[in-house]
Amino acid sequence: MKVYAELTAQGGKTASSRERLLVQHRAKLDQQIETLMEARDVIDLKIEFYRAWQATGQRPPEPNVPALTDSPAAISPDR
Repeated sequence: MKVYAELTAQGGKTASSRERLLVQHRAKLDQQIETLMEARDVIDLKIEFYRAWQATGQRPPEPNVPALTDSPAAISPDR
């Protein structure tokens, strides 16, 4: 965002460049948000796994945990 600030100091002639930077930055943020939401979904599955285990006293079948985008394979609930 340092470049954005430098462009802002140059005035209105850089408006299209600033817009382009913001669009690129938003796309990166959207990807990060998607990755975080996937991670949250995995955590929710693991929470459900442990709650079911505690409620029944028996270990339930392993949850179907999808691999996360931009991260190593999902970790087993035992870890």
